[in-house]
Amino acid sequence: MFGNVYRCSRCEFDFSSGWSHHAGGQALICLVCANQYVLGFGTENFGPKTGETLRLYKYTTDEEVPLNITRSVQLVFPKKEEDWDGVYHLNFEKINYPDCPEGSFLEQEIESGSTCMACKKGIIKKRGGCIY
Repeated sequence: MFGNVYRCSRCEFDFSSGWSHHAGGQALICLVCANQYVLGFGTENFGPKTGETLRLYKYTTDEEVPLNITRSVQLVFPKKEEDWDGVYHLNFEKINYPDCPEGSFLEQEIESGSTCMACKKGIIKKRGGCIY
């Protein structure tokens, strides 16, 4: 559907936020380890239903690995319609990334200007929107 693309200024790291009908869910990321996840595979490929329970999958280039973590989600829209960029944000109980040594939570977005979590040297920049 719609998302935002984030890329590192020094390495090959990139992350596309939002709901992807290709991946079947909401993209999530560990801001410490750069591992990517998908919270999804509900009843619809084109977005969750409010109150729907979704499963967490570790996302790799080859496959989505199911994890034994589920969350009930609510759709979140901005208070002003003109502030909405088309990217779905979900409200759900935070998911602690189990393999992260720093106990990081999985996030739906990356702050533009932050240090790259993959190479620890580059700067993450929001490169614009995407449709996928």
